[in-house]
Amino acid sequence: MHKTKNTWRIDGDTLVLLNRADGVEIYCPAASAPYVLQHTCCIRYTNGKVHRVQTTIPDPRGGRRADGRAKQTTLSLHALILENAPENARQLDQTQIDHEDGNPLNNRLDNLRYVTPSVNNQNRRDAEGMPVRGVSYDKRNRRRSWHAMIKVYGKPVGDEYFSTAREAEEQHLIWKRQYHTETPEIWYEQYAACQASGYWDAPAPTNSSAPAPATLFESMESL
Repeated sequence: MHKTKNTWRIDGDTLVLLNRADGVEIYCPAASAPYVLQHTCCIRYTNGKVHRVQTTIPDPRGGRRADGRAKQTTLSLHALILENAPENARQLDQTQIDHEDGNPLNNRLDNLRYVTPSVNNQNRRDAEGMPVRGVSYDKRNRRRSWHAMIKVYGKPVGDEYFSTAREAEEQHLIWKRQYHTETPEIWYEQYAACQASGYWDAPAPTNSSAPAPATLFESMESL
């Protein structure tokens, strides 16, 4: 018997949950339905953007609240899914879970992986859910204003100035392939889509006008 309060449906090999507050869709593997549907999931937002999807589970430390009910604790949906997928074993240093496409609503198994904090950081996205550019503009340097930099374990391993933004981006991509070897291919596809669409050329949208994360990912898929 399902205990979830989420509206849900099975769509092929995907379990689709609807966030109760706003109807935003959350995607999980259909095989996870027996245990995911024992919980009610909700989206946590930060500055209007999806931060994570979470649920509540009994606190493994036990204990009861003042009203006599068992204590609860929160658990991220991606953790619930991977912990119930024995084929996704993790190494001792892999203490975090990465969404390969950067979309916290996409909790399909082929989008989740255990990673080290360093690898997780290398696959990070900006506030709009797109790849971090790795390039900045330095107005103090008039001839070579575009600065490309890449770091490993917090230390720069590539640091150079260029005359154009595209030159700096291309060098950043070369370094990315060389030093961030576990970055998934979807990151590079999204980076190329940002270049083609002029994503970094336009002013950053405000919170009030910015599309929801799901819309952003759908728009990138259409490019």
